Amino acid sequence: SGRVLGQNGEIYIGNDDFIVDNEGNILNENGEVIEKLRLSYIPENADITKVGNNLFSYDGDMTIPEGEKYDIIQGCFEKSNVDANKEITSLMETQRLFEASSAVLKYMDTINGRAASEIIKL
Repeated sequence: SGRVLGQNGEIYIGNDDFIVDNEGNILNENGEVIEKLRLSYIPENADITKVGNNLFSYDGDMTIPEGEKYDIIQGCFEKSNVDANKEITSLMETQRLFEASSAVLKYMDTINGRAASEIIKL
């Protein structure tokens, strides 16, 4: 549903102050645990299904593997897991390959045109 989930479903805090500790526990103003964040893991090359509205579904095991490193820090934004330099380089390489393929097709079209006109002359 595109919401932050806890162990018991969607988390609703309302307007109350809360703290999220480094274990994923959500504590109220009195330090009592209200809920715990549901942490999930999706392998890098997993087969995910687009559901719509920027939501995806994964039917595999989402248990975090032993030794997998993660941090829970309240008030921080998640960094992108995309290496922009690598992706731009890959995009440029793909564009060059596309341009080369396009040039070859254009050349082949020219050759076919010449061959057709030569056959007509015969």
